[in-house]
Amino acid sequence: MENIQELISELENCNGNYFEASCVYKDVCLKNYKYKPRLNICNQVIHEWKHSYKEQTLTVDTIKQILVHEVFNELSERQNKYLSESQLNSKNGENETLQRKIKKIAEICIMVRKGILFKEFIDNYRLGYFN
Repeated sequence: MENIQELISELENCNGNYFEASCVYKDVCLKNYKYKPRLNICNQVIHEWKHSYKEQTLTVDTIKQILVHEVFNELSERQNKYLSESQLNSKNGENETLQRKIKKIAEICIMVRKGILFKEFIDNYRLGYFN
């Protein structure tokens, strides 16, 4: 998935609002994708996002896997980086900012791991906010 690092940076700046976080996900990670639902032979809607420049299609399951695995792994790496920096800077008194970042990343990790961000993202499409 494109732009995961940018997504994490943008999520760190969110105020914790699930709707805002799902909008950030859509705007950053799916900015080159267009939502293109289609009907299968049983007249069931297949929800797909097609890339504008590449021959790449994402489904609901793919998006969930990206959030649960790739985004979560990147969040964990970012949190570990902040923890390391916090340990190095503990003598400098600069820990307050790093502690806020660590706490924010932990909140985002919970939102991703519990599926809250994915559910909010799908609900916003279902309710027509992103169409």
